[in-house]
Amino acid sequence: MAKGDINAVAAFGTDAWATGYELTSLRTLESVVLRWDGKAWQRTSALPAQALPKAIAVSSPSDIWLVGRTEDLKAEALETVHWNGTAWTSHSLAVNPASGPPDVMGGVMPEAVAAHSGRAWAAGRAWRNTISTGVPAVQSWDGTKWNHEVLPEVGPGELVSVSARSATDVWAAGVAYSNPQTPLLFHFDGTGWSRVSLPGQGAWLSGVTSFGANDVWVVGGKSGERGDLPHAAHWNGSKWTVSRTPRIADGRLKSVVRTADGRVWAVGGKGDVSVALQWNAPLRTWVRMQAPDVVVRGAAAAGNTLWTGGISKHRDLTPAIARR
Repeated sequence: MAKGDINAVAAFGTDAWATGYELTSLRTLESVVLRWDGKAWQRTSALPAQALPKAIAVSSPSDIWLVGRTEDLKAEALETVHWNGTAWTSHSLAVNPASGPPDVMGGVMPEAVAAHSGRAWAAGRAWRNTISTGVPAVQSWDGTKWNHEVLPEVGPGELVSVSARSATDVWAAGVAYSNPQTPLLFHFDGTGWSRVSLPGQGAWLSGVTSFGANDVWVVGGKSGERGDLPHAAHWNGSKWTVSRTPRIADGRLKSVVRTADGRVWAVGGKGDVSVALQWNAPLRTWVRMQAPDVVVRGAAAAGNTLWTGGISKHRDLTPAIARR
């Protein structure tokens, strides 16, 4: 790839995918999807024109979802793209009541996507006239179309991560822009969405992953005197507990994953600071590990391999993927 960015990575088994864009001129860019073939990253089939994916979810090699937007922020320009093993197809999100009718400047800005057994969930924010007044939003794919999901009223905020362990166990995480801001977490039990109370006032969430009914991790950041600090909390089936993290300036966390050997990783960072933490269960603390040499956008676990994607720290706007 030439100049550009890797916005997200995903995995299925030991296979890995990445998505982002490359600049084809000073004013134009082209979306890309890459797949790891065991030796190198290779481009897959071309995406529909103008699609700018921000997130990717893979439930099988023939069931891949990308969510994002085109360069135009109008409602009709926001889209999702699906791979069925043969071709990419675009699917419009449903109108969200918070964004008004389709002819109003507004829409749903998807930031994250999860897929499971033919179903999918896109999370982000719905907005009208101005993105800054957006409210959290989730939509679900029923196999035919996207549907608006009813969430509890929380006021301004956004969702930036979603995890689906089954069609009746879905989590969506982000931040509520209250004063002070608070971590925002919703759970879907197959019947409806409920807001989950979390410890950690002043923090925000950037990632959620459910490994089981009694094993859910959320990660993000919290304000510190010298920049954003790492933040993580765990659900053990009965209560949430904020876990100990190293005090790393600009160490906000973005993703939490588990490799096949059972190791739980949290990665992130801000600017030139990259962070990789590993959970030490006996000591009940996160331990700082060698960080990837990229500005981290996201991470995925493929077998025992930890993949992180973003841009290079050493070359201007150069896509980069690191492997551990």
